[in-house]
Amino acid sequence: MKKLLVADYDNTFYTDEEQLYKNIEDIKKFQEEGNIFVISTSRSWESIKKEIDEYKIPFDYLCCNTGGTIFDNKGDSLFIGNIADSVINKVENILAKLNSKNISITRYGTYKEYEERVDKILGYKIKSNKEEIENLKEQLENILDKDFQIILKNEKEYSKLFLNYKLNTKERGIEKLIKILPDTEYKIITVGDDDVDFNMLKKYDGYRMNNSSKLLTENINKTVDSIAELLKIS
Repeated sequence: MKKLLVADYDNTFYTDEEQLYKNIEDIKKFQEEGNIFVISTSRSWESIKKEIDEYKIPFDYLCCNTGGTIFDNKGDSLFIGNIADSVINKVENILAKLNSKNISITRYGTYKEYEERVDKILGYKIKSNKEEIENLKEQLENILDKDFQIILKNEKEYSKLFLNYKLNTKERGIEKLIKILPDTEYKIITVGDDDVDFNMLKKYDGYRMNNSSKLLTENINKTVDSIAELLKIS
């Protein structure tokens, strides 16, 4: 049975340059044996591609934007989970009334400021004071259906609100990719280090890095120090 390795990038595949180069050599051998390597990241295509080019990282597929976009190793887009224009118009009508203009749009490929209206929007990040963000959250909940995820994070000096599709997650990205791949059965291996990786690791009985977030440390039992170690034991 072929293996499908899905690895987070930051603090997982890349921990430091010395380990990165060892991971790259081991992944090349992994692929030569007919297996498939996927990088799954919250980064955009533009962001992760810079490092792939710099370090010449071999990969078969990229799941970017936390499962919101999927690319093959030629850079061709296989999936874009963008928000419908009708929803975008409703959201932007609300955002236009905010005092804060610290609004970023996550889109296919890269990040753009709110004033630069773009197509294929995957999500929003809004930063403001706690009162305005909590009010925004209430307004968005009134206009959006259950397919959307609204996350609020309070910092010391400000609050953040993230708006995304619930379907754009790392574990859903794997589901989408499996449907795209040739009709072959795969042993799926997953590894990550942060909260955003949690559901992916739970669903596929994955591994966490030893230096992982509290959520993973308390709930994911299987651990590894590196991709190289993971390939030896899986």
